[in-house]
Amino acid sequence: MKKYLMAVGIGLLLSAQSAFAHTHMTGSSPEDSAVIDTETTEVSVQFDTPIEESGVITLTDANGQDVPVEEITTGDGELIATLAAPLENGDYVAEWNIIGEDGHEMEGSFSFTIEMAEETVDENTEASSEETVMEEEPEEVATQTIDTETQEESQRNPIVVPASIGLLTLAAAGGAIFFMRRKK
Repeated sequence: MKKYLMAVGIGLLLSAQSAFAHTHMTGSSPEDSAVIDTETTEVSVQFDTPIEESGVITLTDANGQDVPVEEITTGDGELIATLAAPLENGDYVAEWNIIGEDGHEMEGSFSFTIEMAEETVDENTEASSEETVMEEEPEEVATQTIDTETQEESQRNPIVVPASIGLLTLAAAGGAIFFMRRKK
């Protein structure tokens, strides 16, 4: 019986280690909620482990229109989307989907804003756009908060699933021991 319990304990420890080995997003370029003032022709997501080559990044603008992606490459735990043309001023959402080294599918998103200075802006247009920006700021802050909460939730979920599996395995082992003792 002691050998059986020892084997179950070792099995649980080994399965817990592999369960926590999921791939996690470590960063992005542009960063989540960043305001970029330079020409942007590339969007990337970094991960803590290597990823499969089947990864995808889609980029949408504030109107929900897809932004053309010319090429998607992977390497060294990074997913890179090269854009067909530099991004124009506005808000963007990048959604990514990858398969990690461990074979688990992961997905997430981040948002950013492009605000490059325009060379020929007259003072009237500049003043009215400043008023528009001030009016839109509260909505943007709320959107950024929701996006950050969603991203934090998706990063917490990989821990909940393995913990649940471990508890179920432990319950099953306990039940098996209970029924084995009852038969004697």
